[in-house]
Amino acid sequence: MFALTIPKEKNINILSGFPIPSSFFDRWKEEIDKPNVKCSTSSFIESLFSFLQKENCNIVNKEEITDFLNNHVGIIDYLYEVPDVVRKKFSEINLNLELSFDPEIEDDEGELFLNIETDFNAKKAHEKLKEIDKEWLLNKVNKNIGKFNLNLEFI
Repeated sequence: MFALTIPKEKNINILSGFPIPSSFFDRWKEEIDKPNVKCSTSSFIESLFSFLQKENCNIVNKEEITDFLNNHVGIIDYLYEVPDVVRKKFSEINLNLELSFDPEIEDDEGELFLNIETDFNAKKAHEKLKEIDKEWLLNKVNKNIGKFNLNLEFI
């Protein structure tokens, strides 16, 4: 019988010559940062757009959002979750996904906004949005979600 012992004082992060990423996302991010992989992420994003459109979401500036999501792939998971989360608070809704830029910031990469169309009065709509923040969005806070926002559009 053989036993493998690893001294506690060493930080072993390599197995068989491959670094062990701290999470699947880190490994995925390493892979998609390679130039030849960018084109394959487009198929993931197209699948996302198809899903969102089935969920009554209008993609406002598709090409710019595609470029943005290629650089912020961690947001993709949230975009799959958010229509259901919003629907639970606002019932049947229309959504608009839009990339907005600050004209005062040079080379601004933008921020992604999911605009929720609602006919609720302002007070009720803001209460529902606060509930989403408290119950869902704030639980997801990390470096990826910093460029993703929920917004209200009153109709």
